[in-house]
Amino acid sequence: MTHCLQRPAPRLARLLRRVAAHRQVEDDFQACLPFELRGHCQLAGYRDGRVLLHVDSSAWATRLRYALPELTEHSALLRDADSIRVKVRPAVSSSPQRSLPRPQLSSSAAQVLLDCSQHLQDRGLAASLQRLARHGKHQKPK
Repeated sequence: MTHCLQRPAPRLARLLRRVAAHRQVEDDFQACLPFELRGHCQLAGYRDGRVLLHVDSSAWATRLRYALPELTEHSALLRDADSIRVKVRPAVSSSPQRSLPRPQLSSSAAQVLLDCSQHLQDRGLAASLQRLARHGKHQKPK
C-alpha cells in the first residue's frame, strides 16, 4: 500500500493532484470567510465558472449571501466565478441522537385536569382535558 501511494499510477496521481488543488482552493476560500462563517460554510465544488458553497443551515446561508459581495472582493475564486450557488446541507452528526425521555404526567396533575374538565361549559375542551388526564401515572378513578 505504501509503495502504491509513494509512486501512484497516473490516474491516481492525477486524482491526488486534484485533491491537493481543491484543498488549497478551500483553504484560500476559508481564509476569506468571516470568522463566524468558517465552521458552517465549505466550498463544495467549482467548475466552468460555477461555484457551489454548502452551509449547514438556512440561517448561515442567509448570512453567507449577505457577505458574498465583500467576499467576492477578497476571493479570486469568487471574483472569477460566473455564478455562485449556496446550498443548505445539514451537517451529519457523528454521534447517535439521544432520544429525550418522554414527559410523564403525575397522578396529581392528572387529577387536577379531571377536576377542571368537570367544571367547564365547553364540552370539547373538557373532553380534551380528560384525554390528557388518562396519560397520568397510576390515575385513580373518580
